[in-house]
Amino acid sequence: MKRIRLLLVDNHRIFLRLAADFLREHCSGEVAVVGTVQNVQEGLALVDALHPDVVVFDPFSPTRSAKAILPFLRAALPGVGLVVLSARREGVYRRAALAAGADEFVPKADIVAELLPAIRRAAGRVRPGAVTEEKKPHAR
Repeated sequence: MKRIRLLLVDNHRIFLRLAADFLREHCSGEVAVVGTVQNVQEGLALVDALHPDVVVFDPFSPTRSAKAILPFLRAALPGVGLVVLSARREGVYRRAALAAGADEFVPKADIVAELLPAIRRAAGRVRPGAVTEEKKPHAR
């Protein structure tokens, strides 16, 4: 079974390390953490080199919102699953993230129970514009 290639983005360095360690320890049979970065701009710069299947990130901060960043990411990464992993638990944030283009929303407090299932679901989706095996151009 092919492991899901995952890029993890979080502006809190300690949480980023802990989340990456958790995924490596508990999900290594299904998930390969191919990169960790502290902001979305760094993540976008690495997407072409890392080829993640799923990007897990927190779009909510004092300087940005899901409404601003998620539509941009969805357009830039049509074939990549987007999982929001946020400290915010309120339903309004979940609804805003999903309406803005996220595939899944996981509160950070529920990371142990909910993150891997959300990653699996996001990786299994085929989005409009995604390049599938059948659509990939053949090398000549």
